[in-house]
Amino acid sequence: MIITKTPFRIPIVGGGTDLKFFYSKFSGNLISVCFNQYIYVYLSKRNLENKSLVQTSDTQLVNDNTKIRHNLIRETLKFFKIKDKLNIGFFSTLPTRSGIGSSSSLVVGLIKAIKIYKKLKLSKKKIAQIAIKIEREILKEEGGVQDQIIASYGGLKNIKINKKGEFKVRNINNENYKKFIENNFILIYSNLRRYSNKIIKSQTKNKNKTIETYKSVFFKIKEFEYLMNKGNIKQIGQFFHDHWMKKKQISKSMTNYKLDKIYNDLMKNKNIFGGKLIGAGGGGFFLFVTNNKNKIKKDFLKTKYQFLDIKIS
Repeated sequence: MIITKTPFRIPIVGGGTDLKFFYSKFSGNLISVCFNQYIYVYLSKRNLENKSLVQTSDTQLVNDNTKIRHNLIRETLKFFKIKDKLNIGFFSTLPTRSGIGSSSSLVVGLIKAIKIYKKLKLSKKKIAQIAIKIEREILKEEGGVQDQIIASYGGLKNIKINKKGEFKVRNINNENYKKFIENNFILIYSNLRRYSNKIIKSQTKNKNKTIETYKSVFFKIKEFEYLMNKGNIKQIGQFFHDHWMKKKQISKSMTNYKLDKIYNDLMKNKNIFGGKLIGAGGGGFFLFVTNNKNKIKKDFLKTKYQFLDIKIS
């Protein structure tokens, strides 16, 4: 049996500039990081029964792989022309539909498993390109391209996308930068799950406002990197806060009463300097900046809030 382990991601800055309607006009520039939570995909050939067994949130036996209900699995197998009867499935260490790029990590993990199964030579770039094609072109799912790229490459990366959608990936080796992420960033789970496809579609209804919001971040990537290198906690917190306040105005689907209450409650903590909801919006995880992570974690243990520590993967 082949088992792949693919990390989830946190968009640090520049998210939204990887959406096609933005990068096709202005290009895209963002920083994203993979962290220590994963999706595991398993795949093996079934030799004793002429049916594929697909195990996801439910179980399905099929005579024909084109009849698989799970869109991502079905279309990825179809892309690679796999008609073999398989045992195939996945499990995740975090809830899906929570803004951590789970669908793209699933596709990348499945492509990696198929790479081994079919003895293919596929680079990280090629895996990302295929994952983008399956999600964005074949399935026509709304969304950007950073998730597939960072899931394939891993680590802490600066991703640049030109107007044609071609991308370059630069590894960020700055140790101060990495330590700051691990020591001063924390994820808080909202306990709300959502379909990013619907949220992103809602952003296109007021494209001018959406574009202006993402442009304001696009032109501040260098400023943000400078703040990270200096470890300026207050200004980084304010940077995230300002972005979240602007992003909330793009669409009514971005936030709701519960999300606003969580954010406002946590911002009252003197050890938190700002944050934002990661991903498309509508639910999932908040990313907060703190000057005392140990104190924050002790505080959260006394409350209903669930948190995740971050280690770069």
